[in-house]
Amino acid sequence: GWRTGRSAALADTLLFWNGSDWNVFYHTGSIWKMAGSALTQNDSVIPAGEAVLVRRIEGMSGTADIATSLPPFSYSTP
Repeated sequence: GWRTGRSAALADTLLFWNGSDWNVFYHTGSIWKMAGSALTQNDSVIPAGEAVLVRRIEGMSGTADIATSLPPFSYSTP
């Protein structure tokens, strides 16, 4: 159910705190990107122990979904 898109505004996003601001990542359907950057982020690593937020764009019903996951985490592409 992960929504991909051509921009962070059109896709589900992963946010993590870098110490001073939130880094926002989204999947285009083929690669991971960071909002505001044209570079591929497929090799980016979120440091162990950091908080990660999943922000889902609103569904067709007009409701927002919130996902919660407890450690240990695993990575997979959508």
